[in-house]
Amino acid sequence: MHIFAIIAGFITLIAVLVVLGLYYDRKRRAELEALAASMKLQYAPLGLKTLIGELSCFNLVATGEDRKTETCLYGSLNDVEVAVFNYRYDTGGSSPTTYHHC
Repeated sequence: MHIFAIIAGFITLIAVLVVLGLYYDRKRRAELEALAASMKLQYAPLGLKTLIGELSCFNLVATGEDRKTETCLYGSLNDVEVAVFNYRYDTGGSSPTTYHHC
């Protein structure tokens, strides 16, 4: 009987954590969209695939595998093209590691 209570409590905890994660993700997205709009920039939550190619001359962006930009604000500020984004890549090998740069 006690094992069922423990399992139910564990499942409830996981459900609460998932709901909180979704809530904070949506809240962050809305805040970034508002920030981009206030700065007259565009917002791409999944990033821009073209940035990797454009920035490949930098060692960091040329490193690793499965390179991606995420949460990207981009556009023109005072006639200068800007992009602010999170960047992630994986290392290969038998124990791959994912690195995130914000």
